[in-house]
Amino acid sequence: GVTGVQTCALPISMSSIASAAPLPLEDDSIRSPWRMAGRRFVANRMAVVGLILLAILVVAGVATIPWTMGHYADQMELQHVREAPGARFWMGTDTLGRDLFVRFLLGGAISLAIGIASALIAVLIGTTVGVVAGYVGGTLDAFLMRVVDVLYGLPYILLVILMRVALVPWATTSLEKAFN
Repeated sequence: GVTGVQTCALPISMSSIASAAPLPLEDDSIRSPWRMAGRRFVANRMAVVGLILLAILVVAGVATIPWTMGHYADQMELQHVREAPGARFWMGTDTLGRDLFVRFLLGGAISLAIGIASALIAVLIGTTVGVVAGYVGGTLDAFLMRVVDVLYGLPYILLVILMRVALVPWATTSLEKAFN
């Protein structure tokens, strides 16, 4: 015989293969990675609870923006300094009489907006660099990839400090020219 090849001595004929019962399929015959991940996610109760809590926080932050802006969170009411939680101030007030519940809702909405905006900017910049590097190729591709490698190598806080040093003077002078 041929070396390195093993043969199977099971008596299988084409008729026995054709008559074999098909394997039972799931509810749907399409088993995409997204569908499988969704099933695993739904099976994990803590993940579902976390998603529900996150959805409640997002809806609370976004849906209450008109109400929170109407109760402007920085408006001081000195007659209500350090008031305990109650019917008017659900979470009480701070040392300047500002409603803490309104401040938390508005702060959550602002944080969500900053997070979403920064993610969209990162996707836009990353996609643009990737498309340019892939389309042009060659030396420009190698250069852009080394720039990305350097950015990956920098600690995040150092990158934030460098961006602040580079962008704040430019933004400040641009804003001063726009409003003067």
